[in-house]
Amino acid sequence: MFKNGFPISVYVTDCLAAQLKTPALLHQICLVHLLRELNNFIDAFNCQWAVQMKQLLQSAIRVKSGLQPHDYLPVRQTGLSNNDEVNIISKELQKLLRVDLSKEHKKVQAFIKRLNKNQDAILPFLYHPKVPPHNNASEGAIRNAKIKMKVSNQFKSFEGAYSYAVLRSIIDTTIKNSQNVLGALMNLASFAPAE
Repeated sequence: MFKNGFPISVYVTDCLAAQLKTPALLHQICLVHLLRELNNFIDAFNCQWAVQMKQLLQSAIRVKSGLQPHDYLPVRQTGLSNNDEVNIISKELQKLLRVDLSKEHKKVQAFIKRLNKNQDAILPFLYHPKVPPHNNASEGAIRNAKIKMKVSNQFKSFEGAYSYAVLRSIIDTTIKNSQNVLGALMNLASFAPAE
């Protein structure tokens, strides 16, 4: 569906290889997914590195909620943030990614290898005001379509699926903008071309 990827967008992903290979301006790995994996490592292996990484990611999410518009402007020449907390989190992340975990469980080693490979996709949300630290809103947006498919098994045609997606998008956008859904659909119907 997206042959050219997302050349002017930040793609917030689950950290799946196919998603990370999709061309985009930037990638942002969903921190909720990372935190879930870290919780598993803490519970299963009592991994102290996972505890530290979890605390760092939770701190980053907390810092995001307090950032002001001027905090997103980079300091010239250095590329650092205007916000000291963001700079500290970035340095701490680099330090944690360099820790030797050769004695840890193989799943933890694979996790840190994946983070090192995609470290540029861990903190973009701290440098861009409209980038969220997770993709919960996106996953919530497709929930209705998934339930529709589950109840009726499938869409009977591509056109039907496309029409459903367009209407659902209009309804969801209207709700997110605190507008009247029925009014928006009536306005849309009044602009429909005559047959």
